[in-house]
Amino acid sequence: MRKLLLSLLLAAALPALGQEVPACALVDGVLPEDCEQPNKGIVVATPFDPNQEADASAEGPSGFSISLGETTIAGDEKETFVSPQRGQDISLDAADVQVRFDGLYGDRRLNVLTADLRTEFRGGEVVTFRPSTNYGRWIDRAELRITPVRRGLRQPETEVIAVDLNGLTSWTMPDGKAGDYVYTLRVYDKAGRFDETAPARIARRAEPVLPDLNGPVIAAGEGEDRTARRTIPVSGGMVTVSGEGLPPGARVTSHGLLVVP
Repeated sequence: MRKLLLSLLLAAALPALGQEVPACALVDGVLPEDCEQPNKGIVVATPFDPNQEADASAEGPSGFSISLGETTIAGDEKETFVSPQRGQDISLDAADVQVRFDGLYGDRRLNVLTADLRTEFRGGEVVTFRPSTNYGRWIDRAELRITPVRRGLRQPETEVIAVDLNGLTSWTMPDGKAGDYVYTLRVYDKAGRFDETAPARIARRAEPVLPDLNGPVIAAGEGEDRTARRTIPVSGGMVTVSGEGLPPGARVTSHGLLVVP
């Protein structure tokens, strides 16, 4: 193989037949002593940037730093750079909040429930609803639809309330006799297609019955899908945020969407 390679190189260095060999040709890569190149004596100046490296003998920062948390383990402590993202990572770790990304989109979820999971309210009492979804990037707008349950041929009117999927929505239970209402969450994409949850029921009572709950309700309905109609096309990856141990009053957001509370 070496002989073949040398022969190819040599063949490439030989002039083609019929061409005159220059008087001052290189011989084995060296110019003969009695020959001079025509560009002899020409000086070319090429500008270059100044040296950016710090002088090791000079006093001052070394130009690099390696730190673990807030402790510098190598380099100059004066050069320690603390990223704002690092502080958020430490806070999430302390609260045991985990973030996971799945490349293939999983099951999508859409839900709305009362924030305290109650189903009975007095007339004039404020009812707070909590919408939740895991495909908010495909949703352009959302609305809460509340309809009284009535018997008869006359179709009851539906009250439509604009909803912020990144927060809570309030509605006041009308005064009157005992009666029931159903509510749904409907979300639209930019093309006008919509998904909607199955109806859930709340009631107006003279003496509402409180649910037997162990402590405050956090993220009511989160993780549950109650979609009854689905027409919005969705594809892509899924980010899952989970954990426990959040301090009181803590807020967790992901991609601009509120996760907790």
